[in-house]
This record gives sequence, C-alpha cells and structure tokens, in this order.
Amino acid sequence: MANIKCQAHEHGFCEGLVNPHSVIFKSRNLKYPGIQDREVQVNVCNTHFDWIVEKGDNLNKETGLLEMRGKFLDEAIHEDLFSPFHESYPTVSDKYTLLRVEYCDKAHGEEIGFLINGTDIDKFKNFMMIEEDKPVRITQCGLFHFNGETVYELKKVSSEWGLEVIAELLDVFFRPLTRDDYESDDEHINNDCSHMCMVIPPEIKSYFESKLLARRIENFEECLEFINIEVDPIIGFNYIRSMSDKYLFESFRLLTNALINNDEETIREMYLNGQITEEVLWITYVSANHQLFSSSVSSKNLTNNTRIIDMFIKFGLQDELLILAISGERLRYLDRHMRSSHNVLDENEFVVKYLVPRFILPTDMLYTTQRRDTVPMTALEYWNSFSTKLYDECNSVCNYLYSYTPHEFEKNDNIRIYLEGVAKKHL
Repeated sequence: MANIKCQAHEHGFCEGLVNPHSVIFKSRNLKYPGIQDREVQVNVCNTHFDWIVEKGDNLNKETGLLEMRGKFLDEAIHEDLFSPFHESYPTVSDKYTLLRVEYCDKAHGEEIGFLINGTDIDKFKNFMMIEEDKPVRITQCGLFHFNGETVYELKKVSSEWGLEVIAELLDVFFRPLTRDDYESDDEHINNDCSHMCMVIPPEIKSYFESKLLARRIENFEECLEFINIEVDPIIGFNYIRSMSDKYLFESFRLLTNALINNDEETIREMYLNGQITEEVLWITYVSANHQLFSSSVSSKNLTNNTRIIDMFIKFGLQDELLILAISGERLRYLDRHMRSSHNVLDENEFVVKYLVPRFILPTDMLYTTQRRDTVPMTALEYWNSFSTKLYDECNSVCNYLYSYTPHEFEKNDNIRIYLEGVAKKHL
C-alpha cells in the first residue's frame, strides 16, 4: 500500500506516522439544511493529531471523537479542524523558538537563553550584537505553538536548562518588527532586522513552570532512590523512608535556592525551623553533584559551594562527606539504556581539597556508622581500596534471561595525586 500523506502537510511540522482518524463532519450548509452528521476519515500525522487534541476545540469530550463543521467537507477540514495550525495574524507568528547562545570560549561569558517569536533564526542572528572576536554557537532548544491560550510543543523543551530559562530566567521575548510597527513605508521596512522586546505571556510561563516542577519532583524521587540504594551502603546513612514527603522536597528546594543566592537569612530561618536535617543535606549534595539531577544552568552550580560543606561539618558528617567526595558513586548494574550510564554521582575534588588537611588530616582514620566494624582507613587508603566494578546487562541465553558482563571505571587520579602530596607534607 502506498504511503499515506498527511492532509495537514502544507502547514509544516509533519512528524510521526500518518494514520486515518475518524472525525464527525457536521455540515453547516444553509442551502441544504438537515444534512445528517457523518463519520469521515482524515489522514493526519502524529504531530498534527496531538496538536489538534491539545487545543481541544474539536474534541468532543463525551464521545472522545474529533468533530468539524463547515459548508463543505474540504472547508471543514482546512478551516475548522486544522485551525490550530493557522497563524492568528498575517504579520505575527504563533510559533516561538527557544535559542541557546554559547560562547565557544567559555572565558568570554556564560550561555544565554533567548525566546523569539517565529522561526526565522537567521534574522534574529543579524539582530544580535556579537563581537567578531568572540564567536558563539547558537542552537535551537525548543519550538512551540501558542494561540493565546494553549501551548503545544513542536520540538519539546526537554532539558532542564531550557525549562529553567523560560520558567525562571526569562521575562521577555523578541518579536520581529513588521510593517504595522512603522508609521510609514520607508527604507527601514526593507532593511531593518530589528526586534521588539515584549513580555512573555503568563500562560506560557505557567505552562513551563508546571513542566519544570514536575521534572524536579521526578528527579527528587529518583535522587532519594539513588541515595537509599547506592549511597547508603557507603556512608552508613539511615534509610530515607519519606519518598514522597512534600515537606522534605520543599526544604531541599529552599536550601538549594538559598545556597545558589547566598541567602544567609533563609538559611538561618531554616535552622531555627528545624528544616536543615541530615536528610536534606544529603539530598542537596547528591542532587547538586549527580549527572542526571544537577542543574545545567552554570549560575546554579553548587559543586564548589563551601557553605554546604560547612553544614556537613556542623552536623559532624565530614568523614562521610569526604568518603563520598573521593569515590562518588554510580549505578553498578547497567541496563541497555544510555540513561543508566549517566546515573552517576561524580566525585568532587573541591570538597576533598576543602576538607583535607584543614578539617581532616591525611593520617586521620575515616569512620561512618556502617564502617565502624571494618578496617579503618585514611583518605588515601580509601581511594586505593574502593571498588570500580561495573556490570553491563547482556542477553545470554534467550530473550528473557540475562547475565552481566563485568568491567571497571577509572578513578579520579587528581584526587590521588592531591592526597599523596598532602600526606608527604605531614610525614
């Protein structure tokens, strides 16, 4: 059978399988009233179908079927059913593009996010003032349609960086100037690549704020699971049972934001209210140093934050923190999904250098709750002894029986070199 063509292909953004969908055609022909409603088949790709459903105007919630109205069938399809794909105004686009601008040389500055109205990235590039000796990389990180009420993502904003940029960091978007923006037809209309700065509609902010919150809650629950399964055996921390504790999540988010913003007043209030606990400290540290859960916004990086280290010391957890900073931890049994190979709590050289020898001497023995019945070790001895075993899932006998192939990951050699150097000075 020949490939079916999406009947909405002229609007662009066709993606996914094209399937025939049942739609109720409700004729609105004054010349021939009384025509019975009938079910017709309309071929639509996955993207356009989901777009129509998301908008919801043509969805009968009682029957679950799509409906369309018009004098003729073709008119009903293109003027009613496909109305979400139409631009509201001939000179203004209903589509928005999220751009990430990164300096090729990080010394020139941090990455910047821009939200532009439309899909003409080249025109916006001409509008931007970028010094020639500071080349940048501009990439599209998301594309969505907004009709004044509903957001529908054509290219999903999937990274936490993109979600944070729209939900928390940006207040305005840029719309290309049109003929209507000028009082008269002059040479600027043809030559100008300027853009007008406008406030991001609250419906867009609300949509991405909700999506970001859902992502953070999901990461929070995965982080707790990682601590309970992978980290607890190393540091001897008591099992966190409050997997869905809203209070624990709010305390973790409050402390994270306070550390990012150097907000000592909030930290003092959290101490007074009993919100800073061992649980909250471990979740905050693991989340900030884990490849899957840490923020990709550089200004929110807490890997070199001394304030949280001081909190661990205040709780008497410097030994446990040093152990975890030396080795990190990771998912040991890897499945075939790429995500499992990034389920890694990175080691932290900064923490090691902050604690040794200022708070922990290289000759001090490291103790944790569950390690007291084992042979005590110095920091360097621990570096040399911790396991680097990983196991990759492989299909061994048949489709439902698996075995695991062992291999090893590399230790952070910079930590060993540092600890050896400090140890020599304290001989």
